[in-house]
Amino acid sequence: LLEILGAIYSQIHKHRTEIHVPPGFSNLMRSAAAIFASILAVLAMELEDLGPDVQELPVLSSIDDLGSRWQQHLRIEDLKSLENAVAFRARIGDGHSWSAWSVASSPLEVFVKPPKPATSAVLTVKEMEGMGSAEVSWPAFELAPGLARVDYLVRAVCTSSPEDSLEQLLPGTLAAAESEGGTLCRTCLRRLVPDTEYVISVTASYPQLSRFCIEEPAEEMLRLKAVFHTSGIDATVFEPPAPPRQIAPSALRGGAERRSPWSLDFWLEVDQRALPDSQGPAYVAEWRQVIAPRACEAEWRQAKLDVVGKDAPPCPPGLAVCTFDLGEALGDEPVPEIIELRLRLENQSTRIAASSRAWLSRAVELPTAYASVPKPRTLLRMAKSGGLEFAMTFLLCDHDPSDPATARIEEVQLSPKQGRPKQPPMAHGHRFAERLQLRHRLAGDQHDDDEAVELASQTLCRSSQEEESTCPLGWHATTVTVPALFPDFSEGERRVFSVRIGDSCRWSPWSSFSKPVHVKVPPLLCSDPQGLAATPKPPATVMLEWDSLHSELGEVEYALWLVAIEASGREANGSQLLGIISGGGGGRRQGEFHVGHLEPGAGFLFKLMARSKSHVLGPLDFVEFSRTEVITWHAAMPAQVLPVVHDGLPAPRLAAESWDLPMPVQIPVPDDLEAGSGRWRGRAVLLAWPKGLTVSENPPLELQVCEDSKAFDEQGWLSVTWALLRMHELPCIAASALPFSRCRFRWYSRDRRIPGPRSESCVAFAEPPTSLTAETFCTLSAVRVKILILLREEPSRGARAASQYQLRYQAVQRSRNDDGTEMFTSAGDWQNLPQSDLASLACTSDGSQSFCMELGEEDGLELASLYCFSARVGDSRRQSSWSISSEAIVFDVPESYCPAPISRAGLDPEKELLVEALSLSSVRCWWPELQAKEVREGRPRLEYRLDISRCFSDGRLERHATILTADKELNDEELGERSQGLGPAGAAPFESVVNGLLPGSRYFAALFVRFSRLGRREWRKTGLKASFETPAVAV
Repeated sequence: LLEILGAIYSQIHKHRTEIHVPPGFSNLMRSAAAIFASILAVLAMELEDLGPDVQELPVLSSIDDLGSRWQQHLRIEDLKSLENAVAFRARIGDGHSWSAWSVASSPLEVFVKPPKPATSAVLTVKEMEGMGSAEVSWPAFELAPGLARVDYLVRAVCTSSPEDSLEQLLPGTLAAAESEGGTLCRTCLRRLVPDTEYVISVTASYPQLSRFCIEEPAEEMLRLKAVFHTSGIDATVFEPPAPPRQIAPSALRGGAERRSPWSLDFWLEVDQRALPDSQGPAYVAEWRQVIAPRACEAEWRQAKLDVVGKDAPPCPPGLAVCTFDLGEALGDEPVPEIIELRLRLENQSTRIAASSRAWLSRAVELPTAYASVPKPRTLLRMAKSGGLEFAMTFLLCDHDPSDPATARIEEVQLSPKQGRPKQPPMAHGHRFAERLQLRHRLAGDQHDDDEAVELASQTLCRSSQEEESTCPLGWHATTVTVPALFPDFSEGERRVFSVRIGDSCRWSPWSSFSKPVHVKVPPLLCSDPQGLAATPKPPATVMLEWDSLHSELGEVEYALWLVAIEASGREANGSQLLGIISGGGGGRRQGEFHVGHLEPGAGFLFKLMARSKSHVLGPLDFVEFSRTEVITWHAAMPAQVLPVVHDGLPAPRLAAESWDLPMPVQIPVPDDLEAGSGRWRGRAVLLAWPKGLTVSENPPLELQVCEDSKAFDEQGWLSVTWALLRMHELPCIAASALPFSRCRFRWYSRDRRIPGPRSESCVAFAEPPTSLTAETFCTLSAVRVKILILLREEPSRGARAASQYQLRYQAVQRSRNDDGTEMFTSAGDWQNLPQSDLASLACTSDGSQSFCMELGEEDGLELASLYCFSARVGDSRRQSSWSISSEAIVFDVPESYCPAPISRAGLDPEKELLVEALSLSSVRCWWPELQAKEVREGRPRLEYRLDISRCFSDGRLERHATILTADKELNDEELGERSQGLGPAGAAPFESVVNGLLPGSRYFAALFVRFSRLGRREWRKTGLKASFETPAVAV
């Protein structure tokens, strides 16, 4: 016991609390000593927190002198609860029995005031001679009375890259060791980044007493802070690294089109300094997964790059092609939806010697995989431009992984790689997809093993035609269309479609095939069916009248047939085609037809057959719509030829056509074939191989051609030579060296000596446009390009043969030859615009024909870029060669549209700004009205910027103020007054007041202007400027 008491006495700390024992305790202790006949008495105390807790302290010590005033020192560390005020109670005893507790002492608050800087204290940062070093000095902090030990924490936070921040903890005695009198503290910060901004702060704390310090309401009162920017150095050691770029070359492993949907190999173009054997400063590739929300950042991890050998595609100088295997880097971790990749300077000493811009490359985001798209919904519908199209609607998931309420995509198990199974990607969506691709095949179990036809990929447009309420949460519907054209699609087929999405480097798996779609043309309709009526007109003509039919595809062709009836009432074998008539319109149609010599008393009937004239799905079969009752031919007169009348107009005679023979159908010529083969530079047509006819170089049919304007003349048909080609594994016929620019074809049976039906009009050759003239102009809110296209003077060869046109443009750049002449070189590939119908042509003064069109930013043109244009004409199946490129123009606001001062109220527009002093520190600036060139809708609105700068004696200018103003909108009444000359000359602010100037100082004012809604909105100089001096004394 004596050893324990001696240890308590020896543990005396400088922070103590004094406890006074009242005199009444002396008698009590004497009594206790007498009763127990002991010379040793002990004292116990109890700590009573004014809160709910009570702490009983251990026996403190023995009392030697019971009659004296007794004091006991307590360590603050032994007290458990100090949040509230505390009170003390005491009792005495001999270790076996105790007295009652005394009355509690008065409440006592135990706290320490934290160290803080003086009110006038300033943190000083001075750069040292050593590279990346700075000396930080500050006055010593004010401490609580009785305390002398203090620790300082110096922080240097890098604003550009927080990972390069520094911290330094040092005792106050060390910080003040080199100062005079200990009133100033110093320390040195080393390894700072050159040319970087730091926020340096100093805080202080008591050793082992931080929890007893009072919390100040304002934390800034307890610290010193300063902003310091390290000086830059010559960054000529090496250039900043280029960010990694993902590629998908077609020569590598089949390219992106054949890459596995769940391949985790990334083909990258990286800086050569990131390679293992690079010379000079070395970089290391790092990757991390992107965590949603972006506030949570994952840790950067090193990425292992493998250099591609001889199969590497060409790349720009200084770059190399490498691969990064994300699956190997992940191991057994789940595959993230998106990762970031960057290059970091590896050597720390090299980082000190380099500019901070060369430390890190820009981080690029790389999606790892895309989930499969749900099964699309497909239907066949009418296209807005005419014809048929397939419309596929499918859902895309743009979910946010951080939101559990959004819909999730089913997990797709990755295929094992090298015998190592991978975990499936969790809820990979489609929000990073940029492209889509479609494929189709014939429907049915017998076609399940057929190879699907893959269409060209296209840009993914996320426009939805369905209401958002019909889509699940986190999903949206997207619709894409495919034209239904022959020979890709034919009448009566049943097709199924599949879709996949992705980007330029990877694709999702193909979706499930849609439900079968029946490919068929819309039915012919009749608004008021009355049937076919026939009126015989012996001896050799008949008047027929029938209902007009309507087709959503355009015009309708009618075929009228004469059928003989046997005595038994059955139709006789063979029938006579009276004629084929095409046209639209409503009401009843009629025509008088020559039937020749018919046997008197014989029975006949007439049939009306029709079909759509459009051949978007190939040649269609005639469908019977109506027939007459059996008619008995009475009169018998010699057969004679009478003119046949169709809708009141005489029509030429036609030889009988056999509809058992196929009809020639023209198909489009691919661009690569048309540009690479000399056959298509002349008059040539590409035809589909006839259905039902065996593919052979010498078929039993003869191909004949006739000029389009003489198709009804039997004498105008000529035999034509042709060659057998294969396009997309389908047989085709190339009819070349044709004598006509626009013609029709038919098949002629040599055995039966009868021709087949005529084809529709085909364009065999079209002359390219002779010249293109492009110029820029402006509207109120857009820059446009007007292109004038001039065609050949011979309409029969050029203009008449063309029903459509197509434009293309190319970005160019200006350069100079060695002799100083200006030249333009290509800066990109040609961009083809969609084909458009050639509605009307205008005749010029020299007899040629021309038409105009306009382009803008919606067509892909970018402001301030140089472009040249080219055009070609033709139709949807045959195009002319491209014309010569136009002169290069700048797609920007022309100089003639730039605002310029105008005269107003006798003010010369060439003079400078007028400045009027309003007081010692304010002036008013006046300027003439500025107007832009008037466009079709009015004048573009302008914005004004008035810059006021103070002039110093050494020639320096210091910006004082910048005032922005703009034209105001005029109402209808003001516009009417302005048009009549009664209102103000314009709606522009012609004056502006500048305040806050220094009296007796010289200033310079300049006015700038720009368009509010037009062009790049760059500030332009107006030439209006003035130098003035403010008055030194009040006037």
